[in-house]
Amino acid sequence: MTEADLFHEMPPVVGGGGKPGKYKRKLSFEHIITYAGIIHALSATERLMGEIDRAIEKRSGWPLK
Repeated sequence: MTEADLFHEMPPVVGGGGKPGKYKRKLSFEHIITYAGIIHALSATERLMGEIDRAIEKRSGWPLK
């Protein structure tokens, strides 16, 4: 498995959907796992923010009534 296999599709929230290796730096396995965890956290945060925004809109905006 290579870096390209792990990061073939990056979510836009990551900063434009870029791919690692842009700087031609070799990542260790530990770095790859850390990077994947960061990507997962950013994606989950974006999803939760969307859920919160929809809940606020559903209740006629902010502040909640």
